[in-house]
Amino acid sequence: MTVDFGPPKEISVFDSRTMQDIYREVRQLYKSNPQPWVIGYSGGKDSTTVLQIVWKAFEGSPVEDRWKPVFVIASDTKVETPVF
Repeated sequence: MTVDFGPPKEISVFDSRTMQDIYREVRQLYKSNPQPWVIGYSGGKDSTTVLQIVWKAFEGSPVEDRWKPVFVIASDTKVETPVF
């Protein structure tokens, strides 16, 4: 007997949350710990997305809400598309 469950269902964080919810969570996490943040940035889609989300979460917020540093460190992952 074969059971066909069909194609897998795509699940997205946006099914239940908005970008404003995500920005709010980033600001809450920022305030919850005194340690500076370090973001490793390689220029790929994942690190670019993280950097943009953090940037947008604090864009336009009062200076007193941005009291600890956020360092962005360039990181070469050595994962490149091969040239054919």
